Formats: sequence, structure tokens, C-alpha cells
Amino acid sequence: MRLALISLLMIPLAFGCGGEDEEKPTAAADADADADADADADEPDPDNDGDGVVKSEDCDDTNASLGAINEDEDCDGVVTEDDCDDANWNSTTRAEDGDCDGTVTEDDCDDADPESALLEEDEDCDGILNGDEDEDADGIPAAEDCDDLDPSLTAVADDADCDSILTADDCDDTDSSIYPGAAEILDDGIDQDCDGGDDLLCAGDYEITVDSAWTLSDLAYCAEIYGDLHIHNNDDLTHLDELSSLNLVAGNLSIEGNSVLENVDGLASLAYVQIGSSTVNGALSITDNPALQNLDGLSSLIEVGANLTIERNASLENLDGLSSLSIAGWRFAINENASLENVDGLSSLWVVNDTFIITDNPLLENLDGLSGLTIVGESLYINTNSALENIDGLSNLERVGWYLYINYNPTLTNVDGLSGLTEIGGNLAIQNNSVLMNVDGLLSLTAIEKNLFITGNEALSSIDGMSNVTRVSSSMTVAQNGSLTNLNGLSSLATVRYDMNIEDNDALTDISGLSSLTSVGEDLNIVDNATLCQDAVDELIASWTIYGSVVTASNTGPCP
Repeated sequence: MRLALISLLMIPLAFGCGGEDEEKPTAAADADADADADADADEPDPDNDGDGVVKSEDCDDTNASLGAINEDEDCDGVVTEDDCDDANWNSTTRAEDGDCDGTVTEDDCDDADPESALLEEDEDCDGILNGDEDEDADGIPAAEDCDDLDPSLTAVADDADCDSILTADDCDDTDSSIYPGAAEILDDGIDQDCDGGDDLLCAGDYEITVDSAWTLSDLAYCAEIYGDLHIHNNDDLTHLDELSSLNLVAGNLSIEGNSVLENVDGLASLAYVQIGSSTVNGALSITDNPALQNLDGLSSLIEVGANLTIERNASLENLDGLSSLSIAGWRFAINENASLENVDGLSSLWVVNDTFIITDNPLLENLDGLSGLTIVGESLYINTNSALENIDGLSNLERVGWYLYINYNPTLTNVDGLSGLTEIGGNLAIQNNSVLMNVDGLLSLTAIEKNLFITGNEALSSIDGMSNVTRVSSSMTVAQNGSLTNLNGLSSLATVRYDMNIEDNDALTDISGLSSLTSVGEDLNIVDNATLCQDAVDELIASWTIYGSVVTASNTGPCP
């Protein structure tokens, strides 16, 4: 091949080395018959450009910069050893293209490797061509990936609008704002969430009963209801799936007396956003639904603006569906749910603005789900829960604004869960808890702003947990605690504003724990304590200022 090229190159040289065909010299013009088209008597093979290379071996004998053909085959001015391809005058030189791959060094990722890519093909020279990178390691090249930094997103071929919903599942894959579950713009004629219709604002009150004109299907695309929604006394209603678009009830929502209702999953979108909260602005009542097993459909609910009532749902086992609930605006009642075993679903609840009632739930063993609760704005009632063993779940409760009643819980042994309680704005009543042994959990409490009742706790042997209480701002009654032997836990108590009653404590022998008391604002009654020495009573109260009547009688215990 090289010999052929040399032969071809030598053809024009025979007619002149300029690269263009010249006329064959005539005998008259070439008098010296040396075939150089002049009449001079030259040498047979001259060196016209004086470069030391005779004409027959020179690339161009009129150009001293071009050398011998055997040193520069393609006559491009680059000698063979410095030329990447000396048969191609357009080829690069080794000085500018070290690996002779046709790409100059400055544009080559590796100029010692002819297999390496161009910079324009592989900007970071990592061996992966531009567009073939896979930063998120999801197996999809960057050029084909919706987002190569997010492995959760798929290929553009599978999700044309890259909205995380596959084309096959998207009702409009040309618009990333339209996909199943998208936020709806009400009454705009566009089905953003792909549920089959545009979501609507529905104004007025709606009542769904067995005899009503309205049905749940009529409300299928109501996203916001400005009014009340009552779903009552339906004998064939098993679910609320038709309400899947509903995210706000601006009035009251009640689900009551539906005999075969099994779940409220249709309310999963109940999520009116107001200062970051999903809200029922009115009251929410779920009562007397005997087949209802869970509240999982309320998992988006963060706040109920008014009363929240969960009562007499005989099959309800847990409140897990309320896992996002953080605020109960007014009264919150969990009552008479025969199968309720725990309140773990209330772990996000931190405030009940009004009254919190937990009563008559016979299988409820603890309140562990209330570990986030810090404030009850009004009263807290924990009454008549026959299996309740402890209230440790209330360990973060700091304040009860009005009444705290812990009554008639026959298996409750302690109130240690109240260790964080520092303030009770009204009454404290611990009554008729038959196996309660102490109140040590009240050690953080310093004052009771209304009445104190510790009565009917047969196993209570100590009230030492009240040793930091300095003031009872109304009346105090300690009565019918059959195992209580002393009142040492009241050693810091200085004043009782109104009446003070210590009655019918059969094992009480010592009331010297009241030695710091200086005044009783109204009547004093210390009576019917069978083992208490009457003389000791009279001696102790002699130094007190008592503004009402005094009765100390039937304290028939032996005196020292």
C-alpha cells in the first residue's frame, strides 16, 4: 500500500511539484532535454529549493519547508515518525495527539489511551459518557431518568411527566400536576387527583340516614363541606368509601348508630389545612357503632376544633387511626368502649383544651399512648376502668386546669404516672380505687387550687407523695381509707381555706403530719377514726386558727 501511494505521489512530481498538472514540455521549450520545461541545460535531477533533497525525491522542490518523500509520505510537512498517519495529510501529529486517536490532547480525556472518550462526550472523564451516568444507582442512565439524583423516580419512558406516577396509572401523563392523590383545585373543572371528577365545595348541612333524601354517593366529590354532616342510624352501611375526596368539615361531623359500619376508611383524605393542621372545625362524634373495629380512616386528622367523642363502639379495639391527632379543641371523651384495649394511637396528642374523659372502658389496662400529653386545659377524668393497672402514660402531663378525678379504678395500684404534674387549677379527687397503695406520683405537686378528696381507697397506706403541697385553696377531705396509718405526707401543708375533714380512717393512729398547719378557713371535722387518740387530736389543733365550727369526736384509739 505504501509503495502504491509513493507511486501515485510521484506522478505529479514528474510534471511539476506544485500539485497541479502542467503541460508536457516540448522539444523547443526544453532545449536541454532535461524535462523541466525550460531551455536551460540543468542537471538531470536538480535541487531547486536548496533543501538538500533532489527534485525526484522531494515533496515539493519549490518549497524548502517540505522534505523528502521517504521521510514525509503524505507531504504534509510532518515527518513520518512525528505523524500519526503519514499516509493522510489531514491526520494529527504526535505532539498534539499523543495516542493518535484523532483527538488533540486538550480535547481528550486520556491522551495516552486511544480508547478514551472526548471531553465533549464525557465531561468528568469518569469513563461514563454524558447522559449515561447513573448518580442514583437505579439502573437508569441520566439521559433517560426523571431525576438522576433520586432513585425513587423512574425513567421518562415510564413516567412522561415525571410526577412519580407511572404512565399506566396516571390519568394525564403530560401534566405533572395531575396524578392520583394530587391536591385538587376546587370547582375548576379539572380532575387533578384522577378520581373521576372535579372536587367541589359543598355548602349546607347533610344528613345521611336510612330515610333521608341524601346518599353518600351524592357527596362523592365534596372536598369541603361548610356545614354539618350527620351519618346516623343506617342499617346497611358498612363503609364510607364514597367520602374519599372529603378533606374538610367546617361544621359538626357525627357518625352514630350505624349497626353494621365496620370502618371509616373513606375519611382518609380528611385533611383541611389551617396553620399546618388537618381540622374538623366543629365536633366529631363516633358513637354507638357496634361493628366498628378501628378508626384507621382518620389517620390524616391532626386537630378537632370542638368536642371529640368516641363512645359505645362495642367492637372498637384501638385508636390507632388517630395517630396524627395533636390537639383536641374542647371536650375529648373515650367512654364505654367494651373492647378497647389501649390508647396507643394517641401518641401525638399533646393538648386537650377543655375536658378529657376516659371512663368505663373495661379492657383498658394502661394509658401508655398518652405519653405526649402535657396539658389538659380543664378537667381530666379517669374513672371506672376496671382493668386499668397504671397511668404511667401520663408521665409528661404538667398541668390540669381544673379538676383531676381518678375514681373507681379497682386494679389501679399507684399514680406514679403523674410525676410531672406541677399544677392543678381546681379539685384533686382520688377516690374508691380499692388497691391503690400510695400517691407517690404527686411529689411534684405544690398546691391544689380548689378541693382535695382522698377517700374510699381501702389499700392506701401512705400519702407521702403529697409532701410538697403547701396550700389547699378550698376544702380538704381524707376519709374512709382503711389502711392509712398517718398523715405524714401533709407535712408541708400550711393552710386550708375552707373545710377540713378527716373521717372514718380505721387504721389512722397519727396526724402529727399536720403540724405545719396554722389555719382552717371554715369548719374542722376530725371524727370516727377508730384507732386515733382523741387527746392527741385536741392537743394538735389547739394551736390552729379555725374560723368555723370544730367537731372532734369518736376518735376512740388508745392514747400513749
